[in-house]
Amino acid sequence: LAGAPDFNFCLNGLTGGAAFAAGPTWFERPAGASWSLNTSAVPAWNTGTFYHVLARSTDVVNNMEQVNAAAANNTNHIRFRIVVAGATGVILKPSISDLTFPFYTPTSLTTISGTADVNPQTHAQVRIHETDTSRYFDNNAPGSWIVGSTWVTSPVGTLIGVGDDWSYAFPGPWRNHFNYTVELRACPNPEVGGGGCSGALDTQTFVIDSSAPVNSVTNPSLAAHRAGTLAALSGTVTDPTAPSQPNSLNSSSVYYRVVRMKDAWEWRINASTFQAGPGDNLLASDQGGGLFTYTTTYLTGELMFEDGYQYRANLFATDKAGNVGTGVGSIFRYDVSYPTATMTVPLPTVAINSLATISGTARAPNPTLGDSNSSPSGMLGVDVKIQKLSNGICFDGTSFLAVCSLPAAWIPATGFYESAPGVATFTYTNANLDLALISGVYSIAVRARDVAGN
Repeated sequence: LAGAPDFNFCLNGLTGGAAFAAGPTWFERPAGASWSLNTSAVPAWNTGTFYHVLARSTDVVNNMEQVNAAAANNTNHIRFRIVVAGATGVILKPSISDLTFPFYTPTSLTTISGTADVNPQTHAQVRIHETDTSRYFDNNAPGSWIVGSTWVTSPVGTLIGVGDDWSYAFPGPWRNHFNYTVELRACPNPEVGGGGCSGALDTQTFVIDSSAPVNSVTNPSLAAHRAGTLAALSGTVTDPTAPSQPNSLNSSSVYYRVVRMKDAWEWRINASTFQAGPGDNLLASDQGGGLFTYTTTYLTGELMFEDGYQYRANLFATDKAGNVGTGVGSIFRYDVSYPTATMTVPLPTVAINSLATISGTARAPNPTLGDSNSSPSGMLGVDVKIQKLSNGICFDGTSFLAVCSLPAAWIPATGFYESAPGVATFTYTNANLDLALISGVYSIAVRARDVAGN
């Protein structure tokens, strides 16, 4: 009994025929500093039942020790319970045999299962522990996670015997982005006061991860790109997951796909061109720190993209739980054609005595005239350089003090207007210029800049 001893059920012998009957029966042991009672032949023990052991001693004149009324450790009245002996069991899901182990999505781990080898028949119990905040799943209410340790049984009363399978249908929901352990034990059927269970027969550690990797394409990232800026594709990947899981991303799964926007064709490696249908996965190289790059001779050699057309690079990644993330890159135009600028004022070789404004036009060519998908990237601006030939010094915006070979000698136009992609006019007006000009010969150069940086 769990409380006081019931003397109507006392062990009456130490042999195979022994039973628990009305008593009590006292077994006398030889006097000495220690004693023992061999009960290995007794067949009447019941798994899960509490038993009391009472001991008393007498001296040579038959003074008898008083037995304590309540059981307590290290006294002459103790209590113990028979638990499942010789039980073995394993958890097969989750386990290392699963392709994604130890990472799972909430929908990929809805049943915990395994096998057990138990005699006599029992039922399996599992304890599910979310270890980051030390919460345990409570089987009494779906989705209930409590602080106290709990074991759960499903289905209640299902017996397992020698080599039998067991399973637990997890009612959910999981707590996402946490670390877990699940333990297995075997308990008698029926359980007596919740006792008689084995210790943990097996333990598995796993992670629940429901979030896809977050991908971002960092190159190409501009509205237009020129030659030399796309020698490699690059992007970053971060994977939200449980604490202390830095390797949750499947790095070998990261790849790019490049799309030509005019027809949605994608790059094929073997064909070395864009073709209809899904393109090839351009496997990325892990550079560390979440940076992934891809390069090929078709990128370094400026052979992948055609002048004037638009493209997009997309970045894909899968984490070890199987969540797939897609990073859609920005649409960019590939532009390797150089824009030009022409002055209309002042006219060449014409002598003047003042110069209030320098003006002209700028053009960026459409590489494929007649194709509406092709276009220049657009004009960005025009710069002016004014040089005094007598000493080779350039105008710096205030006076002639700039070194002409330095970038500062180029002065942005003060007025710029693009009437259509690749068609613009410009003006440069500066009152200081007219004041700085003296009699002599000057050279004026203009250059155009487009959106791609040409």
